[in-house]
Amino acid sequence: MLCLALLPARGAPDFRSTTAPNGQQYVLLKNVARTYGLAYETPRKNVITLNSRWTDLEFTSGSRKLTANGLLIWLLEPVCTIRKRPAVDLEDAQLLIDPLLRPDEYLHQNGYRVVVLDPGHGGRDPGARSKSGREEKDIVLELAAQVRKILVNAGYRVYLTRENDRYLTLDERHTKARKWKADAFISIHMNSSANRTSCGRETFILSASGHQSTNDQGRPDSSTRLSHPGNRHDAANVILGYYLQKNMLKTIPGVDRGLKRARFHVLKNAPCPAALVECGFLSNPEEDRLFAGASYRRKAAQSLADGIMDYLSAVQRAKAAQP
Repeated sequence: MLCLALLPARGAPDFRSTTAPNGQQYVLLKNVARTYGLAYETPRKNVITLNSRWTDLEFTSGSRKLTANGLLIWLLEPVCTIRKRPAVDLEDAQLLIDPLLRPDEYLHQNGYRVVVLDPGHGGRDPGARSKSGREEKDIVLELAAQVRKILVNAGYRVYLTRENDRYLTLDERHTKARKWKADAFISIHMNSSANRTSCGRETFILSASGHQSTNDQGRPDSSTRLSHPGNRHDAANVILGYYLQKNMLKTIPGVDRGLKRARFHVLKNAPCPAALVECGFLSNPEEDRLFAGASYRRKAAQSLADGIMDYLSAVQRAKAAQP
């Protein structure tokens, strides 16, 4: 994890929020720095940095992009300026920054033994298809099987929502996770785009209630105000997603498209901390070529397994740290 700051007291930190002209609650980044004992660097070219020996958080005024120890994370709302001072939305402070800095506070009640892997698509739904003819449903099934083998050898109990080329509804996927009492649910996918130059890795977690998904355009609508069962795990989702994205980029380097938010059905109804990973673009000729190699697919599977195990180990540490 980031190993960012140590706050001895339990419970929500006092961010000393302030109300912006639009009525939303924001926290000055200087207050965030004060809360966690981070140094606040005077903004340069709209970039604001909070750092310590272990931590480097880089915000940009007017942007939702946060770089946390080199990893791209998308905020719920853009950094704004209040009385000429940069600030973040209160829920970004509560639902994203605090879980990253104090994971033990949010993980100690979670489980760490059962993992459900969800290979996307299947059967009559092939998912993305590369120009060379490779199909997403086949690649992600192989990846899931390899991840399961690694996790089982490490002592975890692991289920796959599908073990062959069969079609599953979205409801069947999260229903299986609930039946198996999953402690973590990871849906595995390959990406595609009309732009063949699009490439890289990205990880999605559930959008927070009241906020748009990362890729949404325009104004929020009534659907953004809804809360879903998966929102019970907002904080743990951030931690799981962070570890998955971090390990994918470490093991299979490429463009960091970031930890993002979306209201995918399997995330909305997940009974436990959940994430959806996009391991690469089949529409990109170079990434398609890489995933054609068995050794590269093994590396991709190892990166996912490492991310999952990092998260489960964090849960174990949080439990051990309980008084």
